[in-house]
Amino acid sequence: MKSSRNAHPLPKQGSTKELQEEILQPDFIALMAAQAGGFTSCKLQSGVVCLMLSKALENQQRAFYEMARISKEQVRQEKGTSTRREVLRRLCGAAVAMPLLPSFSALAITESDETGSVFGLSTGYQDAPEAPVESPSPPPAAPIPWQPPYRYEPPPPENSKILPILMYHRATVPAVFEAQLVGMLTAGYSPLSLHGALKGLLGEEQLPNLPIVLTFDDGWEIQYDAVFPVLKQYKVPATFFVMPGFHELQEGYMDWDKIIEISDFGMEVESHTINHADLPRLARTDWGAVLAEVVISKQLLEERLGKTLRYFDYPLGRQDEEIQQLVQDAGYEAAVIIGPGVHQSAETPYALRRIRVEAWEPWTSVEHQLNWYGAGPDQLIQE
Repeated sequence: MKSSRNAHPLPKQGSTKELQEEILQPDFIALMAAQAGGFTSCKLQSGVVCLMLSKALENQQRAFYEMARISKEQVRQEKGTSTRREVLRRLCGAAVAMPLLPSFSALAITESDETGSVFGLSTGYQDAPEAPVESPSPPPAAPIPWQPPYRYEPPPPENSKILPILMYHRATVPAVFEAQLVGMLTAGYSPLSLHGALKGLLGEEQLPNLPIVLTFDDGWEIQYDAVFPVLKQYKVPATFFVMPGFHELQEGYMDWDKIIEISDFGMEVESHTINHADLPRLARTDWGAVLAEVVISKQLLEERLGKTLRYFDYPLGRQDEEIQQLVQDAGYEAAVIIGPGVHQSAETPYALRRIRVEAWEPWTSVEHQLNWYGAGPDQLIQE
């Protein structure tokens, strides 16, 4: 047999069974299916093994693109009397959750290699491909004690509510982010502004069943080009944390005209300091510089936008009690961090947790993270 042209070394003799056992673990399959965007292949000594784990996700992503196209055409036919978000809700329903993953145990995807051996996702290798052997039923699994789904989230604050806040940075093209947003809306999520979410957290307003907040860090120009148009089309609120004047120091950031346009449309534009400074580290040597990053950035944005700023975003998520107190004294009403989690509390408004995602990810990948923290659309969360 000719050697396979593979950038990765082939498994050693006798290691195939261990590799099969590893890739057939449910956690591994779910991870692969959540992150992949097409087919996943791995090469073994006996040939090419195709793991079609993400085919369902690929089809779902295509469906989101198609729904986005249909909603655009419907708005055009209605001559702008309805928004794309309203059309989407009519097409799909406000709380429609598309099927995510099939039962992988039922998938018996096989691929023959040059030696005639056959690999099946549910059956493993077989010596006689002409006479398939049915896979025996697995023994019943032992009961597993329940654990909270937010196992990697720090302990929830007192009197907390589930309120996921997504943290974005860069983007690619509008169509890619639009497909993710369509998936979010068809799953039943109701995007809120950070201000609206805080009012719900404080008990001043009722939160929807599936609230979610979209935040965008750093003020990248690609956010204006690829994200802002989609948010406008679907009338989805979002919060942009920017660094005033940073475009004069480095390319790739929104200038004042773009920042003002986003704010005037109704998006929240809030402070992310002036120089993206590590505030606790800077405080050890220059407290005056820390004051400027927190206070002057607020003043600059308020002068340009003609609005009062309410929220702050700690660069790199780094903060401590002293920095939190400074942010509060400067007149901010709340602040966001990077610490993962979805549990928010009115008692800790200056440490609101966020989940980091990317605008180019398929919705299924974002949904996977929400499920992991206990904020998925179909989860039964036991508090």
